[in-house]
Amino acid sequence: WLIEDLELKRIELASAEGKNPEYSLYLEAVSPERTEYWVFVILPYESAKEWFAARRAYHGRKAVGYYGETQKELERALSQGLKIKAELRFLIEKGNMSMQIPEAAIMSRYKFQPVFDLRTARRLGSPAKTQ
Repeated sequence: WLIEDLELKRIELASAEGKNPEYSLYLEAVSPERTEYWVFVILPYESAKEWFAARRAYHGRKAVGYYGETQKELERALSQGLKIKAELRFLIEKGNMSMQIPEAAIMSRYKFQPVFDLRTARRLGSPAKTQ
């Protein structure tokens, strides 16, 4: 896992002020064929309402159109005990941001399957075990 220097300083400053900010982490995956970076945003929110408030702070009035349905889906998932701590934002390959949807890439390349379907509010399986 990697974190940028400026991002780390921002987190340290926020933590010193008693805040718990969103931040990005990079998972570096190295293989003989390529090095890729999976970029995750760590979410410090305890509720879908807090998550949506952060989206609204950034997107303003557009937030309802962009994220209103997602907020409802997250509320249903959280009510069923799903813990959401991070969001997979994008994939970097060969130094460029991939145009492929990161969830589609991780499912096809590495055969990871989702553990929860937000649209149907159903648990699909257990989290993947790693060594």
